Amino acid sequence: MTVSGLLSWLTRLPPWRDLLEELRGGEIPPPLGLPRAARPAVVAALAQDLGCPVLLVTGSVSRARALHQALTDWSPAGAEAILRFPEPPVLFYERAPWPRETLAARVAVLRALLAPPPGLVVVASARALMQPTLPVREFRAGVQTLQVGQLIDLGTTLRRW
Repeated sequence: MTVSGLLSWLTRLPPWRDLLEELRGGEIPPPLGLPRAARPAVVAALAQDLGCPVLLVTGSVSRARALHQALTDWSPAGAEAILRFPEPPVLFYERAPWPRETLAARVAVLRALLAPPPGLVVVASARALMQPTLPVREFRAGVQTLQVGQLIDLGTTLRRW
């Protein structure tokens, strides 16, 4: 169920316009002191009105999951614009392999950030952000888009990978 229609009420308020002006001007506003229940609506409205991706960082994995779910209900851009940057199932100092699903989900979020759709929100726990990723330049160099029916040189493609 989507409740994104209620955001128009929020975005008409004068304090909302003041907040947007501060953010667009590069100022860092003081903490808003929002109740927990209001945060998904405010983040969804910010993503819609700012026109740039929003990174929402939480202190716990469970809170990241809950906010991700709540944001899918509030986002006018739909659930496709709300991505969760998952944390690995192992501790950051362990040398255990990560599941493919986790790796694929993290790469999908990074890929979306290269050409973000309108209203993109990335939800991540602090633990997810503790794991380093590729530098942007290396990631862009490694991205290759293949189309159905496209002819490729298999040897060259495999060497790139």
